Amino acid sequence: MDAFGIIIWVFFLAMFLMVGFMLFMPKVKNNMLECQMKSAKNMLEGNKDTFKELSRATIDFQKELLEENEDALKELSSKQADIESVGLEKKAAAVKRGLTDTKKCKFCDAIIEADSIFCKECGKKQ
Repeated sequence: MDAFGIIIWVFFLAMFLMVGFMLFMPKVKNNMLECQMKSAKNMLEGNKDTFKELSRATIDFQKELLEENEDALKELSSKQADIESVGLEKKAAAVKRGLTDTKKCKFCDAIIEADSIFCKECGKKQ
């Protein structure tokens, strides 16, 4: 067996032993997990300033984008409000029609309230 084969064999043996320890010795498993958690915590603590800088840079970039596109965003917002307004008017009209009893005018077929004496479109008596 050459040196490379021996290294591979030792590596797999070490992995087998490590997995065996983790499966059959909960204390070893807990210690390993604890070490991993401490390591992750230290990494986060060490990079706290970097995360803060990245957060500030992201906020500054968003502010720049909003300032550069303020007019376009206002126009878009206005158009959206107009579209929503039309939709609300249609919904309100539909609700109103549903809440009041209606009938058709005998003369012009306009929709009028059921208790109307005169048509609001043609003015003729019902």
